[in-house]
Amino acid sequence: MKNNIIFMCIAFTVHMFCVKMYIMIAKEVLQMSETTNLTIRIDKELKEQADQLFSELGMNMTTAFTIFVRQSVRQGKIPFEISLNVPNVETIAAMEEANRISRDPNAKRYSSFEELVAEVKNEL
Repeated sequence: MKNNIIFMCIAFTVHMFCVKMYIMIAKEVLQMSETTNLTIRIDKELKEQADQLFSELGMNMTTAFTIFVRQSVRQGKIPFEISLNVPNVETIAAMEEANRISRDPNAKRYSSFEELVAEVKNEL
């Protein structure tokens, strides 16, 4: 009889734990907001590259976009810098070359653009 009472107490405790877990999960589901569909247009090749990247990260495009939107809302801004002031690799190389030439005391100097053009024409 004593063993039956202990067993019933354990079973009741497990049952109550399960009920509490069910209620917690139900509350979470009810608190989740409704989802909606969003259609965007994107370059086909860019989408394929993004799909590949997100797949390697263990997510899909929807999850990645949701992360982006959540971060935007949380930070109150786009979560990364957007700038037109970032030169591409070729431009950076040209700027570095121009800096090197301008600091080189042995580099040929011209007193005018016309002088430069005349020398180029002579070399052709």
